[in-house]
Amino acid sequence: MQALTAILPIFMIMLLGWFLKLKGIMDADFIYKLNFIIFWVAMPALVFRLMIRCDISSISGFSLFTGLYLAFIVTPLVAWVSGIVRNRITGFPKKRIPVSILCSIRANNVFMGLPVISLLFGDPGLEILSIYLAVGMVGYHIMSIGIAQIALSGRLSLRSLISAVKNLVKNPIILAVAAGIAFSLSGLCEIPSSLDKALSVLAEMASGLALLTIGASFNSDRLAAALKETWFDAFFKLVVTPALVLVAFMFWPVEGLMFKVVVLVCGMPVAVNSFSVAQGMGMDSKYASELITTSTVLSIVTIPLWAITLGIV
Repeated sequence: MQALTAILPIFMIMLLGWFLKLKGIMDADFIYKLNFIIFWVAMPALVFRLMIRCDISSISGFSLFTGLYLAFIVTPLVAWVSGIVRNRITGFPKKRIPVSILCSIRANNVFMGLPVISLLFGDPGLEILSIYLAVGMVGYHIMSIGIAQIALSGRLSLRSLISAVKNLVKNPIILAVAAGIAFSLSGLCEIPSSLDKALSVLAEMASGLALLTIGASFNSDRLAAALKETWFDAFFKLVVTPALVLVAFMFWPVEGLMFKVVVLVCGMPVAVNSFSVAQGMGMDSKYASELITTSTVLSIVTIPLWAITLGIV
């Protein structure tokens, strides 16, 4: 019931987006332009504001960093290999493989992770979540976007690697992460209140607008077909990804509450902003939209199962 309570607002906003599309308010051109704003304005503001508020220099969790980043590297690579295998065995479209990679570690940390962690752990859990975000935000974005960009280029070569680096340097989310870390490490965490308020307004609209565009982009008539097409990647994100993080922490142990919070939050459904990122990078954004929706639907089952597995309930 707690998991359902956390997920319900997401479906409500997505349903509103679907309704607005039905009424002709959100057409394809409007959705495209709105996603451009989300990708280039709202999400960078959210990431930058989060990063400057975290004291990176005070975090000494070597085991957390090592285990988490190992998982962030291994998981997209496993997703890549599974995509290639599925392409050869079942005809899984090659153009969807970069989306599988991108979404493999991009969890809905804030919009779903925060309320779920709050419900299950209270303030101590939220403190752990903030540490996880501070330590993992860089890898979360760079590994998912970077490895997906390499896959998008079609082959592993020096040219594709250079192309991936160039695209990373131009990616607004990566730039926001780098700028936020630079500000945090330099001690310039206090920015003018007017600028902070402006960033706050932009940041707060990011998830809501992303959910609206997902709902407006999703074809409800294709729900059954979407489940059939995306079930493997949804299962991978909801089950395999947190399992790989769990295994990493077996070799680089972290304290009990940290272990439970991080594994659970890595098992959240695909982040809503993955749709905007996929569209901004020229990937199959329609598949990303359907994967976000189906992983959110299936998380109604997997979140309680992980809670039981981790001994939370």
